[in-house]
Amino acid sequence: MRYNNHLELQKTEFEFNEFIMLNLINPEVESLNGLNGEMLIEVDIEFEIDSNNIPQNIKKAEQFNGIPRMVSFKKELLKIQDDLFLNECIRVITDFKNWKQHKKDNQYINIKFFKTIYFAYHSEYFRNKNDFELNPDIKPYFRIKNDKYERIIKCKYGCDGVANLLCIVEKNGELSNIELIGISGKISSEFAIKELKTLGNLEPAIKDGKKVRTQIDLLIYI
Repeated sequence: MRYNNHLELQKTEFEFNEFIMLNLINPEVESLNGLNGEMLIEVDIEFEIDSNNIPQNIKKAEQFNGIPRMVSFKKELLKIQDDLFLNECIRVITDFKNWKQHKKDNQYINIKFFKTIYFAYHSEYFRNKNDFELNPDIKPYFRIKNDKYERIIKCKYGCDGVANLLCIVEKNGELSNIELIGISGKISSEFAIKELKTLGNLEPAIKDGKKVRTQIDLLIYI
């Protein structure tokens, strides 16, 4: 067994990020009511891919990834809800079907892979739960996927920087109360938000057949 930071998975990296955004269930964190700002929890996971491309031995990583994204690590929160977040990470890793085994000279090799999975909570989750759905039945999505969408959401044509934005999606699909989680490279948060808003409204979230307010976590590439 040897360690590897999932370089062999680069071809499926975007698809995995999209899968997380659309399917990750954020556990309720009732013990943290009263927080005024957004909260991001990051969980480092290690696992193996067997010869049938099926993940095995999924658990919290023994080696801590110091800079998994562009934000500070909320270690104290992981101690509060560790099992709850870990169980959801295991579900996500298991449900994703595009993992690829590691091969050398066309022979299967057993390697530990690593993935950082994050759980983002908008400040409104803590302040205004009566008018907020953390996990709607249908999450919001962009109505139009044109060249600009491909550029700033998928980074199809390259970029100079990336901003991680946590947004409220209103019942009419409008983006509001945009919070900056992290930023890197030659980009300002103001410009990233301006570019994001040029994509127009999203299809709103649905819960029990009704439109609801919810959050969406986006990486904006400029």
